[in-house]
Amino acid sequence: MFLGKDDEETSPALVMIDNRSGAVFATWVPNKGASAEWVMRRVVMFLNSLGYKEVILKSDNEPSIIAVQNEVKIRFEGKMILENN
Repeated sequence: MFLGKDDEETSPALVMIDNRSGAVFATWVPNKGASAEWVMRRVVMFLNSLGYKEVILKSDNEPSIIAVQNEVKIRFEGKMILENN
């Protein structure tokens, strides 16, 4: 998602929602994609805090979020299925 009023004044943010518990994770990101190491660590930390050993990570087909999914899947210690609509 983007925070702001228009294209010139927006900041990208990453939001994740756990469908089972309703837990929400949101963080500002410096840019779209998987380029920020600290963002990848925070996403994995959120997933680990949920305690699941198997997760389905759903998203749309935008290349930047697919890059995030792929990087998170590498780092996540459990089983992860990626779904993109």
